[in-house]
Amino acid sequence: MKPIKIIIALLLIIGALVITFLIFDLKTPKKANLSPIQHPPIDLSEDDSIIFYEGGFTIVGKEATYFSDEGLRTYFPFSGQGIDGQHFNITDITVNFMLVNGRDIYKVEGNSLKRIYVLEAPAIAIKEFGDYLILYIDNNDGEIVLQYLDIENTTLSDLALDNDFVFLDLSCSEDNTGLSVLTLDVSGSYPSSKVLHYDKKISLQGFLSLKDQLLYRIYRLSDDFLLVGNHDLVCYNKEGDIKWAAQNKGTGSICVIPNNSELLVYFEYGYKADGDRDQGNGIFIDDQGNYRFIQMPAQLTNILPYNKNFIAIGYGNRIIVLDKNGKVKKEYSVEIEIKDLYVNPFKNDYIYIVDNKNILQVFSLKTEHKNN
Repeated sequence: MKPIKIIIALLLIIGALVITFLIFDLKTPKKANLSPIQHPPIDLSEDDSIIFYEGGFTIVGKEATYFSDEGLRTYFPFSGQGIDGQHFNITDITVNFMLVNGRDIYKVEGNSLKRIYVLEAPAIAIKEFGDYLILYIDNNDGEIVLQYLDIENTTLSDLALDNDFVFLDLSCSEDNTGLSVLTLDVSGSYPSSKVLHYDKKISLQGFLSLKDQLLYRIYRLSDDFLLVGNHDLVCYNKEGDIKWAAQNKGTGSICVIPNNSELLVYFEYGYKADGDRDQGNGIFIDDQGNYRFIQMPAQLTNILPYNKNFIAIGYGNRIIVLDKNGKVKKEYSVEIEIKDLYVNPFKNDYIYIVDNKNILQVFSLKTEHKNN
């Protein structure tokens, strides 16, 4: 009887080990190798920019070139009255509008374009906000002037700021009911930050003055907003009261990545509070302004929103997909050193990688090769 008991015990131990291994294997993110889609090499210059549109992308440099999603060279893809493909450089694009040559604003319907307005002063970027299109105008003095176009009536207005206010950043709420503009007030002995709040009709609703604080980025949430400085994160409610604040005593940059109405914050060398206590290297903030510290992989760069998750470069030659808790959902290896990463917002199973020789390659996350 004793040998039988020993055999049964061994079988139970082996069974427990197998179950443990299977559970661990299911929870462990699978690694996969990625191979590029076959297409001719796409050489980039340092000043080139990549702009995606539905059905492809363009590389804007000395001249514009057009490609399919898969990286194949194509003809000029757009049609519309008075459009000249030889003198057509996309400056910026949103879901519904396109800014061309810095002055021409088009309504986008697939590959069909309709020009709705021509600017007198060139813009460098556009942003949709409800019934309006916010325009970033370069005043040639190194400062940005804001204007907004009433889309239905095609009337242009200035989003006038005080002469002593220098524009830094703006952010819209996800439902387009509120707009906040962060400025630098240089009227006093020491510059300070000021936040101006507008309603959905771009009427000023109020402002917040922040003495002895220099903050350079703003992110709107549902009813709150986040301000970011070199080492500070401060979340305010709509009444202007501080909801919470975090000051990083460590070194390194702070990277904030919006994804719909949520935010991911990544600290390059980790977050350290008083007493050098390490609390992780990331913060996740939901649309209600609630936050929690999270632990993310180290040495991440080029973090981008990806569906409801995030995607980044890791360790120079890996593509890592993270969830909102900072956990690795998927990891891909490529055979090149990655310099830049782009995600196609119109076809997000495609990613675009620039290597250290400035060669752009297209990869499909659907064509992975398992590497266990």
